[in-house]
Amino acid sequence: MGPAGSGRGKARKGNVAHMDAENGSLRSGEPESRSGGKAGQGRLKRCGTRIMELARSPVRIHEAIVRRRFRAAGLSEQQLELANGSVHCWSGGEGPPVVLLHGFGASALWQWYLQVPALARRYTLYIPDLLFFGESTTTRPERSIHFQAETVLQLVSHFGMETVDVVGLSYGGFVALSMAALKPERVRRICLVGSPGYAMGPEDHEQLLERFGVSHVRDILLPRGASGVRRLIRIAWHRPPWIPEFILRDTYAALFCGPVEQQVELLESILDELGNEPEASWPLPHETLILWGEHDQIFPLHLSVRLHGQLGGSAERIILKETAHSPNMEKPAQFNHLLMEFLSR
Repeated sequence: MGPAGSGRGKARKGNVAHMDAENGSLRSGEPESRSGGKAGQGRLKRCGTRIMELARSPVRIHEAIVRRRFRAAGLSEQQLELANGSVHCWSGGEGPPVVLLHGFGASALWQWYLQVPALARRYTLYIPDLLFFGESTTTRPERSIHFQAETVLQLVSHFGMETVDVVGLSYGGFVALSMAALKPERVRRICLVGSPGYAMGPEDHEQLLERFGVSHVRDILLPRGASGVRRLIRIAWHRPPWIPEFILRDTYAALFCGPVEQQVELLESILDELGNEPEASWPLPHETLILWGEHDQIFPLHLSVRLHGQLGGSAERIILKETAHSPNMEKPAQFNHLLMEFLSR
């Protein structure tokens, strides 16, 4: 966001500049009436307060930019009251319906902003925040992957879609597979990004803990300060960007101080299911694309091989070179090309 009034000259006398509540930008207001002086001053005060809030948080500035990117691509946001909870969802675009499901600790905005402009030109996108992430929540006690999957299926029904393609990254991939197992007729194709599903067992979890020297996976996925955020970025990226300490602190405050207790319960639910037998419908018959980062440390490459073997002829496996657990962010152009090629078949 540039400085107010840059490139536009001074505002006319009698006009007020105020904050657009939706995107955080300044815009010129209506001429102030003589009787509206106090109201104008109130708007200016609120505008100044909002600017100061953004100035103190680089993360919130970035989020405001991403929101504008989503809107520029034709998406709008809604808060949907579904049977399982209150779900925040972005939707819009042109073409067949595609549901994008984010990974653990992320949200619709933070996971997919490098994909939305390209995908929205060819597909109608539905991008929810999963329960207890972003702006989605529930008062229900359930924490299972099945419950998350049921909630997304409720969203699919809300928008009147009979079948959808589903793209799930990491945790979102677990949800995508559960959706297809619960309602196979509602899911057309699946793209799994760094998500092992039933290919992961208890021994793989133990190896993960040993690999990072932690006693619980929450110590990796739910950082407890700026140093934890830096560690997570180094794990998720093959070539992690350098980020100043003050931005790491801001990232922690803005993104990782939410409903941590409920998020830990979500992790516990996944761990409880690792030793279970696969669904009766496993392996799924759906056409599936497996995209995996070559250097993924969270779910190493051998899990993609195991998953591909379980799914058999219905699945295709592609490894993205020089990426780790965030291939959609490290190589967005290649990722978008591979995904759209799959979705256009």
